[in-house]
Amino acid sequence: MSLYQKYRPQEFDSLSGQEHIKKSLKNALKKGVVAHAYLFCGPRGTGKTTSARLIAKSLNCLNFDAEKVSPCNECEICIGINNGSLIDVVEIDAASNRGIDEIRELKETIRFAPTIAKNKVYIIDEVHMLTNEAFNALLKTLEEPPENVFFVLATTEVHKVPETILSRCQRFDFRRISNSDIVKRLEYIAKQEKFDYDIEALEMIAIHSNGGLRDAISLLDQIGSNDKITAEDTRKTLGSSGVDTIYKFIDYLLAGNDAESFKIINSLQEQGISVKQFESDIIKVARERLYLAVEANDTNKKVGLIKLIQLWQEIHNNFHNCAVLELSLEVLTVRFCNDLSDYIPVKTFEDVAKAPSERKTESVPQEVPNVKDSNLVKEKPAIKKDFTKPVSKNVQEPVQKNDESVKTETKPTKKTVFSDLEKDWKQIVEHIGVPTLRITLKNTKIVQTSDNEAQITTFSNFDFNNLKKTENVAIIEKLLNDQLGKSIHIEITKDVVDLKSFAKERTQSSIKPTNSIMDSAAELELPEVNGAMDFDAIDMFEGELID
Repeated sequence: MSLYQKYRPQEFDSLSGQEHIKKSLKNALKKGVVAHAYLFCGPRGTGKTTSARLIAKSLNCLNFDAEKVSPCNECEICIGINNGSLIDVVEIDAASNRGIDEIRELKETIRFAPTIAKNKVYIIDEVHMLTNEAFNALLKTLEEPPENVFFVLATTEVHKVPETILSRCQRFDFRRISNSDIVKRLEYIAKQEKFDYDIEALEMIAIHSNGGLRDAISLLDQIGSNDKITAEDTRKTLGSSGVDTIYKFIDYLLAGNDAESFKIINSLQEQGISVKQFESDIIKVARERLYLAVEANDTNKKVGLIKLIQLWQEIHNNFHNCAVLELSLEVLTVRFCNDLSDYIPVKTFEDVAKAPSERKTESVPQEVPNVKDSNLVKEKPAIKKDFTKPVSKNVQEPVQKNDESVKTETKPTKKTVFSDLEKDWKQIVEHIGVPTLRITLKNTKIVQTSDNEAQITTFSNFDFNNLKKTENVAIIEKLLNDQLGKSIHIEITKDVVDLKSFAKERTQSSIKPTNSIMDSAAELELPEVNGAMDFDAIDMFEGELID
């Protein structure tokens, strides 16, 4: 018998973790208010089926201790449930019995009284696998079962269970079991089995099991055949690498040393380390180091680790089915160490958020860890970046691909190109450097209210909120200063566009209304046909546009 079957909890107090569930179920059993249907959902190996069997035993045990809420595990009922021979407790695997015929058969047997036990209990595992027809057939029975019939449904994918089923059950969400609880249970089993073990090995098993106790016990069963459960043997069995190796790999990446990073990648197979596990370990260690960098306020390290995590996610998604497992790590290394346009570290996050005129020009002293002292980094070519060194303020500001608020530069043009702000507004807008902002401004109008003030009007709530942002106002004001040769303060306002005139004008010019105009139409709840305003309908019924 495998260890996870041998040490399956036989009473609620032995159930690891899930304290919130144990408390609720024990109170319901103690007070005799057990629901007719439960839904247990959560990751695999967290105690769903075990809890369902405990309910079945508690409802039928001949010597049930109501005060302690504990079945005896000695009567014929408990023994029958433990070994799966009691016909009144039916376990159904919905993955292989998912059709309407199986559910109809279940409905037929429900009508008969229990044969041996006091109550019938139906445990349906992986219930989300049932077909829609099977779910529909189960609905009425689940809502109003016979008095002595109880259902326990279990699933790892609760989002696939219909709302009609959810509404008829008491739902309990099983959480991943903490590493400390898993280690305690593994220690108990190891002592019972008289295993010679290192606590570090049990901790490694707990981390690798990702909150699933059944997986952890299965790994312990596998490694327990050795004379002693050591950390080294456990690492080899799991195919994982030591933390030191991962730290070295990440340090080499942050220092731009792709040659040493490649040496570690090439050594994985020789050391019997799983490439997939190594990838998983990288992201976990990078996350831990990001926390440390945040606590130490190490800006360069924070930026480097964030870029590493982002790039890892991108490459992992693209290469997860690649035939050459090491290729994803190799591409990660080359991209991270050599793509200077994307991965020059910024100076400070506060500085990036400011408008160009407000940015600092003096150098910012930063606390830098001495990587060379760790004997990890060799001298590297000058073209490679180094996240561990302070960045000069003379270096051009980086541009992050997904943060257009940082792109505050306008296209290089000569000053005082235009003289009439209102007349030349569309031509002036063409010189804005941010594409989305340039498109938005094309759908606005501007009025110069004084020599040094102007008012920009938009017709869309979305555009209005976007233009009001401080960084966008700064970009526009800088644009006006460049193109007109004087400082102009702008104010963003919102108005309702004359959609009818606009649409007729656009129809004549064979140009469809822009997204901004369509947004305004949606706000006004105008009729819309095939993406365009039905202004003929407005004319027909002598309607008019109102706010």
